[in-house]
Amino acid sequence: MESGSHRLREVLQLLQVQAPRLGLKSLHAYLYVAGQPGCRVMDLARGCGFDMATASRSVRALGPADAAWALPPASGWVDQYQGASDGRERLLFLSAEGRRLLRVIEGVLAGAADEESVEARRPTLAATWEALR
Repeated sequence: MESGSHRLREVLQLLQVQAPRLGLKSLHAYLYVAGQPGCRVMDLARGCGFDMATASRSVRALGPADAAWALPPASGWVDQYQGASDGRERLLFLSAEGRRLLRVIEGVLAGAADEESVEARRPTLAATWEALR
């Protein structure tokens, strides 16, 4: 049986393969949005302990490459939508690609990974990710 730390390492390696230029703060932001769909950047800043500038940069790094608001590396894992009550408000949700990645992460954390070493599983994780795209 794999330990939780091995599963977590596997998840971190998967994330590194999928977006090698994303920093830990952007990954933290991604996981926050996954757990709080429809949150605002201000909510994310509070929830992650970021200042507003860091929260904004982290979210922008998660946006789609073709979005005017996104910044490199633009992973495409988060979309933002205008709030219904306030046109200035931006609500954050995982994109389809971000939701697919979350399903892979949840599978690894739930123990769907077998007892192979993390290094040996890396090609399998990458293939799983590509199959879900």
